[in-house]
Amino acid sequence: MTGWNNWGAGAAVTAAEFVDTANHLLGAVLARVPGEQARCDLLDGLAASLATSGRESVLAVETFEATGDDSRKEIARQARVLGAGIAEIARQAPTPAGAVPLRSNCQGHLWTPTVAEHLTGSPNAAVVMQLYNEWLHQLVLLRDALLPYRNWQQARLRVDRQGLRHVEDARRKFLAQFLTRTPRHDMIVRLAAAAVSDLPIPQRAYGFRGAAGTALPSVLTGSPLHSPRNLLDWAEGVDGAPTAYVPAVEDYLSLPTTTPMRSHRLDRPEYTLVESGGGAGRSHLTLRSPGLPDVDLGQALRGHRYSYRVVGGQSASPAAEIPRYAARDLLTADGLVDFPAGTHLIDSTADTPSVLAVLGKILPHNTILWDGHDWTHARRAGKAGPPKVVVSSG
Repeated sequence: MTGWNNWGAGAAVTAAEFVDTANHLLGAVLARVPGEQARCDLLDGLAASLATSGRESVLAVETFEATGDDSRKEIARQARVLGAGIAEIARQAPTPAGAVPLRSNCQGHLWTPTVAEHLTGSPNAAVVMQLYNEWLHQLVLLRDALLPYRNWQQARLRVDRQGLRHVEDARRKFLAQFLTRTPRHDMIVRLAAAAVSDLPIPQRAYGFRGAAGTALPSVLTGSPLHSPRNLLDWAEGVDGAPTAYVPAVEDYLSLPTTTPMRSHRLDRPEYTLVESGGGAGRSHLTLRSPGLPDVDLGQALRGHRYSYRVVGGQSASPAAEIPRYAARDLLTADGLVDFPAGTHLIDSTADTPSVLAVLGKILPHNTILWDGHDWTHARRAGKAGPPKVVVSSG
């Protein structure tokens, strides 16, 4: 498979740049199957393959958006948005005509009847079918490689003369898990890393720094109530050697626990993110505030991923007898805070680092993030059995 790009070792491109180059393959098809109608039909065929429903869909996960767990809903929604976005970029990008020497094995993607008619009806069918196959498959790989990235337009993908073929193994492993169970977060991180670097990703990793940029969960730059649980944000530029970010403690159940104590202080601490080395290409990120115990970001992100969310509804306040705590009551504790039976309310913590720090201090078995509006919904959310901890983060 050569001839459609001139990418050398170390090349990195955005999604739009990738499509611009891949469209040389479409241009080579149109040189043998000419006409504006053929161009429109072939692009419609791409859109059908990248859709999350329909006969030609390569990743038919539309039902996950309605019936899946939160993680699968999130990724299925991302697949739909990505598919539509990439199809539109391809539609707007030029299709330079020219011969492209290429041998592309069939990938088994189903074509629309109109596409099949154009390709198999051509005197050059053996050639144009391979060209279209490679174009379609490269853009399917593009969609799937970008699944972990919320800001997918900014991510810079590692490419070579084979395009994105190097992500196929990571893609295959991720999709096998996504289609059969809730995918582990570190599987999402592995796919994200394979798209932009050759960095090995260990178990439980929640992000990484590669040679060209850093990928960390989107919640770090967004709202804990509304940010994705598993998607990452790409930030270009690096300050340090490539590394995978992992929790400081693999098994949080091994951490010491304590019961909550009221400190009678309502001031909200300010946190900064500090990196420390874990060795062997692994690092830890810590939320740090003067005079308070450090909070491991990996544990905080576990708390965010595992939490339930309650947004909207009718205005209703909690009853006076509900035990209430200030954020500092938890943040002064050593180890994780394990609450007694019943429902407990942690009063408003508005800024993202403080919310994450609070989530990093709670034993994450039954935590509810609440926008502070409808207490009735918050009280009913989560599991019925374990102690329920409602964190007001509106």
